[in-house]
Amino acid sequence: MPTFLLAVGSNLGDSRRTIDQSLSAIDQWENTQVVARSSLHRTRALGGPQGQGEFLNGAVVVQTNRTPLELLHALQEIEIALGRKREERWSARTIDLDILLAGDQKLLPGESVIETDCLTIPHPRMSYRPFVLGPAVEIAGNWSHPLLHATLDTLWQQLREGDESLLLYGGSAEDRKWHVDQLTAHFPTLRILGPATVARESPSPQLAIQLRQQGEGPISGLPTLTLPASGRRSGLPELLAAIEGVWPDLGRQVSTE
Repeated sequence: MPTFLLAVGSNLGDSRRTIDQSLSAIDQWENTQVVARSSLHRTRALGGPQGQGEFLNGAVVVQTNRTPLELLHALQEIEIALGRKREERWSARTIDLDILLAGDQKLLPGESVIETDCLTIPHPRMSYRPFVLGPAVEIAGNWSHPLLHATLDTLWQQLREGDESLLLYGGSAEDRKWHVDQLTAHFPTLRILGPATVARESPSPQLAIQLRQQGEGPISGLPTLTLPASGRRSGLPELLAAIEGVWPDLGRQVSTE
């Protein structure tokens, strides 16, 4: 039976009780079972409105005969039933249920990933978020990320123990310069590397930022945030939140714009 790794989180109301209710609801589906569950991790909110409470985050492995899209819609129904409101991105929520990865089986004939307007597998932000990856490795550390060609254990170790630097690659020279300028303005002490430096000095960066152009894939083995090369301003909040998640003590400079 197909197996999926899910992330679960909450920072409104009785979060522990709501998470338990969501998993009980999944267990009640026909031909579906929660087969593994991580401990719950308490983490601060990142990237959303100010003043949010801390999150409880965890991960679960679910076996189900549902297709990925059927699973997505069923999880969204549970979120609605438990009071989830989607009013603002990264805002406080009673419950958040995300599909992170599928098991060894193919999701569709001949495919190992899904990328549609409503669902992307692997989850595009899972590899560099400690509050996602930390719980996930407790129950699925040997699962492989099909785009980064590394196990979750390997990505978690890299995220925690890699060289305290960021690799920025892809896009045009102008795209890269714009992103370097933004990162330097917000995080003056952040060490930013280019591919040539990595090739010459062989550091092992904790995080990579890929400015993706059509047809390009990420570098294997590194926790990676992929942004469209032409996105710039639209991708900046996600970029800054990623940096703060990986290096919470780095400190962001307040923008004067």
